[in-house]
Amino acid sequence: MRIEGKKAVMFRVSNHLLRQWIVCGCATFISVALPAWAASLVQVQGQTDSGSSAKVNRIENTIADIKEGKFFLLDGIEAIAVTAPSGRADVIPLLEAQFGSNQDISEKDRIAGSLVRLGDKDDTYWSFLVAQAIPAAEDDAPFFLRVDEKGKMTKEPSPDFLKWAADHHLSANQAFEKEFTEEPGAILMLAFAQDARAIPILRRALASENFLIASEAAKGLADLGDKDSAPLIIEACSKAPADAATQIATSLVYFDSQAAKRAFDLYVPEPYASMARKGRSDGQTALGSIP
Repeated sequence: MRIEGKKAVMFRVSNHLLRQWIVCGCATFISVALPAWAASLVQVQGQTDSGSSAKVNRIENTIADIKEGKFFLLDGIEAIAVTAPSGRADVIPLLEAQFGSNQDISEKDRIAGSLVRLGDKDDTYWSFLVAQAIPAAEDDAPFFLRVDEKGKMTKEPSPDFLKWAADHHLSANQAFEKEFTEEPGAILMLAFAQDARAIPILRRALASENFLIASEAAKGLADLGDKDSAPLIIEACSKAPADAATQIATSLVYFDSQAAKRAFDLYVPEPYASMARKGRSDGQTALGSIP
């Protein structure tokens, strides 16, 4: 499947995010927010490779795609970063050239995150990631679906979100795109870069009312192995509505402290807790990549 242009960026980022939300069972969110994409995204999730031969194919396919000026999922970059140093020599100059020639902010963000993840030392790419991530971490928009008194998402748009959109001179669709794709995507790419300099920004993003931003921040901190952030993630769960707390708490499966384990059991119900544990035991990272 190939999708070009801005829709491709949205699809790629949304696919990565949705793969995480599927694990947490947010069927209401999927059916409301992504009616046109959900089926195809679930299908893509099922096609993720595993095993050594599949890993080689994933790396080769990623390098081939980048040579054509495009690549689909982030797993291939993760695999190159972890296991294929020679692939970095092939890919880094190509991505640097694409970053310089690309005018799409979301594309540049994805390329920059990949370059930092691959070990590129040019601060241009890190600075670009930070410039996109800080506004996302400081985002003040309410969540875009109304949450009921039990902390469950409903099928109704949030009146507060619609008012926020109007106050910021955005249509509902523009505001949704910003809050569903652009800003969570900026936090995702900062986290994907796997650079410890991201920790203060990711911690700040835990306080976002947009639980998609907060959950990506939590997963990023888990992916970085920042044990000192576990209490902050637990605190964010305690302040969030039930559905949001489940999303954020999924990251706690990657922390081994007793407090993290208790909070994970408290906020992540079965069978999603078992799925998250299995993901970790199978080698899946907190961000959902399979190196």
